[in-house]
Amino acid sequence: MNYSHLPILFLILTSMAIPILRYTSLLFSPITNNGIRFLSGGIFLLIIALCRYRSKLPALFPKQKYIWSLLICCSFLMSINMVYFIKGLSLSSAFTGSIFTTFGIPVTTLFAMLLFPDERKKSYNIFFFIGMIICIIGSMIFINQNNNIHSNSNNRFTSGTLFLSISICSQIILNNLIKYLSTQVPIIIIALCNSFCVGISLLILATITGDIKELSSVGIDKIIILIFAGVYGIFVGMLVGFSVIKQNGITTFNIIQLLTPITTAIFSYFIMKENISFTQFLGSSMILLGAYFCVFGKHTFNVLLNKYNNKNLG
Repeated sequence: MNYSHLPILFLILTSMAIPILRYTSLLFSPITNNGIRFLSGGIFLLIIALCRYRSKLPALFPKQKYIWSLLICCSFLMSINMVYFIKGLSLSSAFTGSIFTTFGIPVTTLFAMLLFPDERKKSYNIFFFIGMIICIIGSMIFINQNNNIHSNSNNRFTSGTLFLSISICSQIILNNLIKYLSTQVPIIIIALCNSFCVGISLLILATITGDIKELSSVGIDKIIILIFAGVYGIFVGMLVGFSVIKQNGITTFNIIQLLTPITTAIFSYFIMKENISFTQFLGSSMILLGAYFCVFGKHTFNVLLNKYNNKNLG
């Protein structure tokens, strides 16, 4: 089977995911939004798992109590991550959400370097730290871009970036925890536990706070869109995303992550009518450049150095 078009498919599907989340964030509260999405995505994932593992699925669940404690902690962090991410999207834009997600790539790697020797061995180089500095400068420019906009809009944007920042901070801890758990438990089990624990707990919270009542005030079509968003996220993030890593490699997967803000901006312009200011463009370009340095800087330098040496030898 030819998998050469799989990365392009993943890029398009991923770029559409954040505008879809942005749209649903305007229809439902973050708690109800994530509760329905995670539960529907978890049911879809369970169907896939049952089809693949059938009777073997119960044996894959961990027996140790401390693993279950870490899985619960993982679900708690996932709840914080997604609730604040959806809230941030509702106050900012899909493009802003994708930029913050991109910024989270090198920041997560930085913390992974501190915790895991194998990550430190792969990423500890001057290019990574140059890229981090560029990312930080770019994020400062991006966040402070609304100087010429009405104060109310500026306050919304500032609040949105604050919520997105909290989301990324929780994601940094979450990703490193998942890295450890993946050495103890199959990924499918981690995903199932997260989906159901987050979905059920948030729906209980939505019932307690009364947010669940908003489901009765919207049309069935909006609820179907929300369920679709949950299934779509699981399908793209796990099934297609993991296939890209397996068939095309982690480097290709990282390149797609860096390209996503650009294609997201295009989809957001046509779907959500979102515009990008020059200052946003400048800041986001620096973040993309910095993230590229962090992920591919050393490899690019070695390739160029080898070409230069071969040219001189020739």
